[in-house]
Amino acid sequence: MLQQAGWDVDIFERSARDLDSRGGGIVLQPEVVALIRRSGIERDWDNLGVRSAHRVVYRPDGSVEQRQPAPQVQTSWSLIYSLMRSTISDIHYHKNRVLTDLAFPDNQHVTAIFEDGARETGDLLIGADGNGSFVRTLLWNDTPEYAGYIAWRGLVPENDMPEQARQQLHGDFAFASNAGSHILGYLVPGADNDLRPGHRFYNWVWYRVVDDAQREAIMTGTDGVARSYSVPEGLLDARWKAHLYAEAKTLLPPWFSRHRAGNKGALCPGDTRSGRR
Repeated sequence: MLQQAGWDVDIFERSARDLDSRGGGIVLQPEVVALIRRSGIERDWDNLGVRSAHRVVYRPDGSVEQRQPAPQVQTSWSLIYSLMRSTISDIHYHKNRVLTDLAFPDNQHVTAIFEDGARETGDLLIGADGNGSFVRTLLWNDTPEYAGYIAWRGLVPENDMPEQARQQLHGDFAFASNAGSHILGYLVPGADNDLRPGHRFYNWVWYRVVDDAQREAIMTGTDGVARSYSVPEGLLDARWKAHLYAEAKTLLPPWFSRHRAGNKGALCPGDTRSGRR
């Protein structure tokens, strides 16, 4: 939208790689669709994600506590990122540029200073750097506080789910709560934003209340690095995977936990991130 208004725009991305494989499912709110439309993206707007018809809340024993019509569309971070990334050319999209400081040469300009020593000056800087924003810290010394819970999350190929889980969960936005536990799940586009039935992912997020000591232990990956926000895929310690499966047996409905035959169900640990206030 800035480009459409006549601005010269460059994006400096701290990651050295494209971000289309990051993140999981996103509920596609009307505001997001409106913003994408305003960005001038040409798209079949009926195929932005997977539609669900109801919101269903399950009790721990698997019985239905509440079911109500709630049509909505679930999409993926990958699809939204790919759409937005298509609006700017490679010439103006700079990877592996880590911001280290800001400077203000006068009252009309701002200079971004990067790890490699490069400087870029412009009229406007937008710090779109998410949780633990470095830009926000530089300007306001704003340090988030732990909110008391973490989120386990994962993506499961829909055909890898047990038949019973598919019958119960597909087509709905599902929830289940227990003491210190809240899980939700829904279908999202699959690899390469594939929307065909049988090629999609089931996205789940399980919020768990944990104290500071346990959070710090979980957030320390197999590489020994203690992280503040998320453990990258593949670096979660095996003991926490075992812990996750053990808790699933007692806290989650059967549709969200292991299949009775012993096969892994919808619950498949991916990465973990800490909840923030």
